[in-house]
Amino acid sequence: MKVGALVILIATLFLFAGNVPAQDYNKMNKLHKKLQELLVQHQNCKDETTANQIFKEIQAITSEMREEGKRLEKEILPKVEEFEKSLPPTLKKISDLEKEINALEEDLISNAVEINEASKEIIKLMGDLYLNEDKIATDLTSFIVSLKFCKKVVVNFETKGRGSNPGHFEVSYDIKMPINAYWTADYLVDVIKRKGYLHSHTIKTVKSESDSVEMKVISLSGWKQVIRPGMSPTTGPIDRYVYKPGVGSITLGPAKAKEFDFNDPSTWPDEIVSEYMLGYTPPFVTFLSSQDQVEEVGIPIPCMTNLENLTYITPGELNKGIREGTYSKVITKDTFFPNCDESTITLSIDFPNLLCDQHADKGALATADACIDHGGYVLATEDHVFAHGKPVARVGDHALCLRHGITEIVGDKDVKVYSDEQRIARVGDKTKCGAIIMGGSFNVYAGER
Repeated sequence: MKVGALVILIATLFLFAGNVPAQDYNKMNKLHKKLQELLVQHQNCKDETTANQIFKEIQAITSEMREEGKRLEKEILPKVEEFEKSLPPTLKKISDLEKEINALEEDLISNAVEINEASKEIIKLMGDLYLNEDKIATDLTSFIVSLKFCKKVVVNFETKGRGSNPGHFEVSYDIKMPINAYWTADYLVDVIKRKGYLHSHTIKTVKSESDSVEMKVISLSGWKQVIRPGMSPTTGPIDRYVYKPGVGSITLGPAKAKEFDFNDPSTWPDEIVSEYMLGYTPPFVTFLSSQDQVEEVGIPIPCMTNLENLTYITPGELNKGIREGTYSKVITKDTFFPNCDESTITLSIDFPNLLCDQHADKGALATADACIDHGGYVLATEDHVFAHGKPVARVGDHALCLRHGITEIVGDKDVKVYSDEQRIARVGDKTKCGAIIMGGSFNVYAGER
């Protein structure tokens, strides 16, 4: 597995305890650093033998990190509980909401609305911190939480290909099916430093054996070896199949491996994501002959995703699809597996509307947790000036963009209204990624409307 897919997998090991002494993470941090080095080596390696050896090292470190994650969870949990007891009320609420998100994400199907609301509530509480009497303790310089936003999507998946294994089978197939899935954006946010990092865009299929999604076989032909008790092997036509719903996934994530410490926000990348990688795992389908007596002898789809050569896409390409409601990608020549002779994968993702439902008048003060038209929310850093109980946003403050990750408010240079020598941000101002601030104060304005 290469770059983004592994990083996304391993990121989850760090999310449960971002606020305990750093020495507890020494081994994990060393493993993570080594993993990042190997990922870069693997990405740049041109020799197949060397690449395979590096990949084995990556697998070994991944396994070791899983075990270390289990140890950390067991040993650090008492420290986390003790730490949480010492938190001021607002931070305690944020901590409890993060736990709620972690529990809810086990079932995205039922809990998507609650997950989004809990994440938005954390952003709102970040803005409330300076309003409350429970000021942040001076010795607490960092408080990291994980946020998740998710929306239901439909992935129209088509796999068309041809595969063979001399003496065992030859098969040609064209299969289409819609797959119910959820698109998620996962962030790490330092509540105190008001800094964030997008560590994955992921599309996960609904893993339910009772999923009633209908698979449509456009064409299916070929032959396979048939083995029956007490009889010599023979061949039979491939004329039936077995489909297990709920298996398969699509992963979108930043393509470049960055060297950073999940528990040290100063190392989190600030730049907007410049490239995404796209990986897929097709639904589980096996091909059979009517002469087969058991399903276990079926032939799986011979053409799978090539994790050694993931598909890379630009943010512009992805965001055009999000903006228009559908993102499509055709992947050809993905014939890495030895039994795959020809393959064409067509993915069409129907995205939900990410636009916010706040529409304050242009020129109104932008405030903490105001939404932006790409989907996402403003993280304001002002601790003295408020509008309707929310800190006002200023040029240079960050926003969580559901399309681009972490971005920065640019503002309008013609508006000369300042707070602590920083220009006030207003509804209608843009971010570096091109998003427009839509929400804010509904009757407090800065400059001309």
